[in-house]
Amino acid sequence: MLGGVDKIIMDEQILCRKSRKEETDRLKDLWEIAFGDDRAYIDLFFKYKYKEDRTYVLTRNGKIAAMTTAVPVLYNDKNGAAEGVMLYAVATHPEDRGKGFSTMLMDYVNRDFFEKGTFLSVLVPATPSLFQFYKNRGYTESFTISEEKVKSEDLKNCKNPDLFMQPAEGKDYNRIRNRLLSDIPFIQYFDEDIEFQKQISLLSGGDIFLLRTEDIIGCAAVEKTSSEQILVKELLVPDSLKIAALWEIADFMKASEIIVRTPSRSGEDPNNGRPFGMAKAKDRTFGTIQNGYLGLAFD
Repeated sequence: MLGGVDKIIMDEQILCRKSRKEETDRLKDLWEIAFGDDRAYIDLFFKYKYKEDRTYVLTRNGKIAAMTTAVPVLYNDKNGAAEGVMLYAVATHPEDRGKGFSTMLMDYVNRDFFEKGTFLSVLVPATPSLFQFYKNRGYTESFTISEEKVKSEDLKNCKNPDLFMQPAEGKDYNRIRNRLLSDIPFIQYFDEDIEFQKQISLLSGGDIFLLRTEDIIGCAAVEKTSSEQILVKELLVPDSLKIAALWEIADFMKASEIIVRTPSRSGEDPNNGRPFGMAKAKDRTFGTIQNGYLGLAFD
């Protein structure tokens, strides 16, 4: 079991450790300061996802200077499933930036999980500029998505009368998701993570959905980003059903503009995809992930 990292740096005591329940309000404050997220979302995360032993902090002279949350996931490819961890909400207080604290904390968390048998650490940079930041810390670009913007007016006359859309429970969505992604390398979540995504979607005015025809079943995670725009954070349907699915979603959500994300599958125009997530393996024997799919990242 990994103990706390206690260091003296220029007469300052730096400690990495797991969080404590009584620190919840301070963690929420740091999250809000670092990312500017709405407090309702932060409260939702702490209600559904906060666990003391999965949230880590770095303290400087007893004060929380940095934090991150560790979300256990699975990485699936042709060789089977491997245990992974997603680092989420890596945050440093503005007064403590530029001192290497986030790197120190991430190294601490990764060692903790790697010592327990986890093979892979993954994350999604919050901004494009952070890709280089994480590259310098041993992460490589490993997960891509295709993303495009669609006007609902361009979907007119695309309705498929055999297509039916309904809200989904997390466990049902996850079962379909895992089946649809089984032919590509992808990050698999636990049912509780998909249920959390449902709560995020509901908070925005969206939901997670199953899309059905007589022969096909797909799924979509939808968030409302404005009164006119929606983000289809994940759309998993055959290409032949994509346009009809977008029409159904736009009509249901009364949206005039859609941002839609789908997996970047081999054979597609590489210019249609963009880097989305990064990975760092426990050791070189794990191999390198290329064009994997991470999809939902609670971003």
